[in-house]
Amino acid sequence: MKLSVKFTLSMILMITLVLSVGGVIFMAGDFNQNYDNMVELSYQQHNAQLSQLQLFLKDMEADTPAQFHAALYQYGNSLDQYGGGSLAIFMDGALAYLNLENQPDDSALAELARVVQEEQVSALNLEQAGEGVSLYICSNLQWGESAAQLITAHDFTSVYTRRDNQVSWFARIQLAALAVTALAAGVVSGALTAPLKKLTATATAIAMGDYSARTQVESQDEIGSLSQSFDTMAQAVENQIQELNLSVTQRDDFIAAFTHEIKTPMTGIIGYADILRESPPDPKTLHTASEAIYHDARRLEQLSQKLLLLLGLNREEELELRPVSLAKVFRGAREALGNPSQVEWPKGTELRVWGDEILLVDLVQNLVQNGIRSLEEEGRVEVTAELQEDLVLIQITDNGCGIPEDQLERITEPFYMVDKSRARRMNGSGVGLALCARIAQLHGTQLSYQSQVGEGTQCSFTLEVAHEEDQ
Repeated sequence: MKLSVKFTLSMILMITLVLSVGGVIFMAGDFNQNYDNMVELSYQQHNAQLSQLQLFLKDMEADTPAQFHAALYQYGNSLDQYGGGSLAIFMDGALAYLNLENQPDDSALAELARVVQEEQVSALNLEQAGEGVSLYICSNLQWGESAAQLITAHDFTSVYTRRDNQVSWFARIQLAALAVTALAAGVVSGALTAPLKKLTATATAIAMGDYSARTQVESQDEIGSLSQSFDTMAQAVENQIQELNLSVTQRDDFIAAFTHEIKTPMTGIIGYADILRESPPDPKTLHTASEAIYHDARRLEQLSQKLLLLLGLNREEELELRPVSLAKVFRGAREALGNPSQVEWPKGTELRVWGDEILLVDLVQNLVQNGIRSLEEEGRVEVTAELQEDLVLIQITDNGCGIPEDQLERITEPFYMVDKSRARRMNGSGVGLALCARIAQLHGTQLSYQSQVGEGTQCSFTLEVAHEEDQ
């Protein structure tokens, strides 16, 4: 059963219960009040009739039973003549006078008179009389040695008619209220469940592969909070899927690029080795072949070393940092590069930073080497170190060929080369900048690039200063 149907039925049941209980209490209270008022009025009329009869007997001086009986009959006839009442009189268990509208069975009246005569108390009885309902009140009338029972009838039909009318009207009102409730509950339940339908549709769409689907439910209630949480979850799932897809794409690109980078020098090595294997070469051919084999083998060696270092750094979660002299780092990078004349190094750098000396040397060496490879004739690479409070800003700036803006985000991907032919001509492998990015990350910093095609490139990063009190 749908939630909207459950909600509608629950509302109908609740309204029915409330109206029924309230209606029963109201009608019962109203009926009891009217009934009590009518009983009190009936007793007043009965007592007035009894007093009037006693006055009549006194005026008639009915001292003997025969006179008493005659006076009772004469009193009844006087009432008939003037339309003065609806009553019955029993004397010695026999009906002495009867003038009742909607008269019940005589046996019922006789039984009522007998009870009153024996118990000497007044009594009342409610009887269905014809199409109406009447209340019969009976009292003893003691006159000298004679006694009689006076029964007066009082019409109670209006009390029950009022109750029946209230029940009828209440039933109509209740049916109308239930109809309105059902309509309102249907509208409200539809409005309440509409966001849930959106949630279901969105979940189905995501399950079918549409990870961009969102509920877009805007409300301030719990369903709105649920929808926002669902959209947040969906966004997280989409981001995760995109990251996985990107990871798969990068892995495939890495394998393809790695295979290509290995294939190129291996082809040269195999080709020249085959020349040497086929026949004894002349000295010139031997020299050319050995130089090519040595060059490609060195290239493979450098590639393997960088790959091993990169893989090792990727597996390392934390690096133990120690105070390192920046002057020593720059000197190590300069010596590893063979002290190239195109590079201007910072002078008088006595700063010490937190880091790993070997990795920082590799970082600076690779960044400077990458700058050198971008240079044309008479190009320059400048390395600077500037103290900024507790950080040192290191910048490597060249005036080389520059990098297109749309490729800046990819230059730290393994084997990605902006200009492949130029990189291979300069003995580049496409791994250096990926290695630099990982080394910077392990030092709690990141590489920032600014470049203009034809004007040059600037790479910058910061390192934390190691104060003497911290060492």
